[in-house]
Amino acid sequence: MLLIIIALVIVAMLIITMFIHLEHKLKVIKAIALLLILLIIGSSVYTWVKNDTNDLSSPKGVANSIYMYVGWLGSTGAAIVDSAKDSFTIVGNAINGNGTAKNNPFDGRK
Repeated sequence: MLLIIIALVIVAMLIITMFIHLEHKLKVIKAIALLLILLIIGSSVYTWVKNDTNDLSSPKGVANSIYMYVGWLGSTGAAIVDSAKDSFTIVGNAINGNGTAKNNPFDGRK
């Protein structure tokens, strides 16, 4: 728990330092997003290692735990990408609207 608190304090200090020293806001946003992603991955690795179901006493157990963690991370990432793709499709369809109001060259009207 102390390790997580120290990591959060360090991340907060880095974010404050970036806001003070960097001039371009896009760089700040990218750096904050990268730090948040790394913090989330780091905390998930920490909880994965502390889980009692993982056998870290042998090399085979360590390799199996890494394999299972990477598989879980890939599955979670794929689910996030799929949900983002569905969200963008829904928003795009809402913005596009109904396409029947377009002029049809075959309807005979001028």
